[in-house]
Amino acid sequence: GKGGPSWPGVPMTKVEGSTNLYTYTLPTGLEDSNVIFNANGGKMQVPGHNESGLTAPANSKMIYVDGAWKEYVEAGTSKIYFRKPKDWAEPNVYAYKIDGNVDSKVTAGVNAWPGVPMVRVDGTDTLYSYTFSKDCQNINVIFNDKVKDKDGGNQFPDKDAYQLFAGEAKIYDNQSLRNVNADDLKEPQAPAVASQGVTKVYFEKPADWDNVK
Repeated sequence: GKGGPSWPGVPMTKVEGSTNLYTYTLPTGLEDSNVIFNANGGKMQVPGHNESGLTAPANSKMIYVDGAWKEYVEAGTSKIYFRKPKDWAEPNVYAYKIDGNVDSKVTAGVNAWPGVPMVRVDGTDTLYSYTFSKDCQNINVIFNDKVKDKDGGNQFPDKDAYQLFAGEAKIYDNQSLRNVNADDLKEPQAPAVASQGVTKVYFEKPADWDNVK
């Protein structure tokens, strides 16, 4: 669809320093396309024959790995999403160490209440995100719209916190965190977008695949 290349598609590029990770950046105009990964002249493919392709939203990096299609995050980093309720002001995310986890570490700013402002995702009205650096990983997180040294405001959760680990991309959903999927990156009723950004896809190659496309 959308005037993409003919079957079996175009070769993917092996990610430098990796063993089985390949990538491809969709050309302008193919954002929000469905993609199918294949090899050996199209004889092997994911999703399978007669199955729908995997949607690659605009302004995203997606990866197919271990049977799951999810957002790709750089090694050692992590990313959190939050869909702002109607009665909330601009959301923050606050983080602190996980007790007993020797790999837990936080950076200045994000660990000072009420945390740091989250960034609204392009093309949406209510979806916000924050990417944690390699120096702030394996952490507890709390979402809030509070203002420092002032009463009032909201927070999730009310007690304790949600745990986020290196390499994860999670979204708050129904009082817990879960993996981010392609549908999460769109507004439920998406507003018009003046310009689309690039879309990049990744695929972790099984051992018996060659010439991934």
